[in-house]
Amino acid sequence: MRREKLWVLYAEEPSRAREQLVGGLLRKGLRADKADSLKELTDALLLSNFDAIVLDPKLPGGDALRWIAARRRRGDLTPILLLV
Repeated sequence: MRREKLWVLYAEEPSRAREQLVGGLLRKGLRADKADSLKELTDALLLSNFDAIVLDPKLPGGDALRWIAARRRRGDLTPILLLV
């Protein structure tokens, strides 16, 4: 049985570092999409089921830690890696 590629949503403001990291994920055979704000992140999660999220806690659009807490209260257990 062939496994689907791991699908990561990378949420950070546009930067050269973000492009390099997303490129690295793609080169390793993962699927990767980008979000520039908490709103884009939330919208993307309404449309797709990602396997993991890489999140900059300073992402524009609100308090990322409160956003995570609200997702967890609603039962969303998608793994989240915080960039610090």
